[in-house]
Amino acid sequence: MSRPDTRTDPALEARAVSTGYPGAPVIEGLDLAIARGTFTALIGPNGCGKSTLLRAIARLLPLADGAVLLDGRAIASQSTKEVARQVGILPQAPEAPEGLAVIDLVRQGRYPHRALFGRWSPADGAACEEALALTGLETLRDRSLDSLSGGQKQRAWIAMTLAQKSATLLLDEPTTYLDLAHQLDVLDLLKSLVRERGATVVAVLHDLNQAARYADRIVMMKAGEIVAEGPPGTTVTPEAIGAVFGVDAKVVANPVDGTPLMIAVGRLP
Repeated sequence: MSRPDTRTDPALEARAVSTGYPGAPVIEGLDLAIARGTFTALIGPNGCGKSTLLRAIARLLPLADGAVLLDGRAIASQSTKEVARQVGILPQAPEAPEGLAVIDLVRQGRYPHRALFGRWSPADGAACEEALALTGLETLRDRSLDSLSGGQKQRAWIAMTLAQKSATLLLDEPTTYLDLAHQLDVLDLLKSLVRERGATVVAVLHDLNQAARYADRIVMMKAGEIVAEGPPGTTVTPEAIGAVFGVDAKVVANPVDGTPLMIAVGRLP
């Protein structure tokens, strides 16, 4: 069987989406297609609408107009459990009940796959163990989340999302609170999920150079609009960086892998 054409069969699609918050519209008439089996990074200054867009795509924020399609079907028409089987979501600054252990949080990721009052299955256990291993949390499995560092908590939330075993992952600032080594671990993990398992990943990132190195596509936003979109090689340019961030920048080839490397010179006048 031939694989679907990701250009004509997107995993997620926003069509003329308008959304925001009471009295404060953020995005108006935005179109975006997320290609299946790719890593897409949403980039832009604070308050540009990237997290709002991710929340709208994830059905965490109601639309004022337009539609979001998941595998070609309106996501609003699908049940919460049906969506959760297909899309794993890590929101910004998630919260858990006080005293919850790491393993109990990770197990919550199996909710979409279990029937009401259904027994815990070997598949559920295997998914949780794999998620703990992928995030390096095996030795912390019984620790309370309250006792962990910010970076360890973030990895626990990522593990819960991975335990969900969804084909599409939406992650809002997944590297927040992580030191540089663990940032690279998470980005390497996301890239491997795309390359080896065909996952579709959309992540809000702040580090443009990390986005250029790890993502297949970059969506650069400013004031609720998409300014530039495409592969890093055509998107990360001095012109786009200046338009989005107001920064004078030089772009050179990364000596490690040839991806664009941005060097900030200073603010534009």
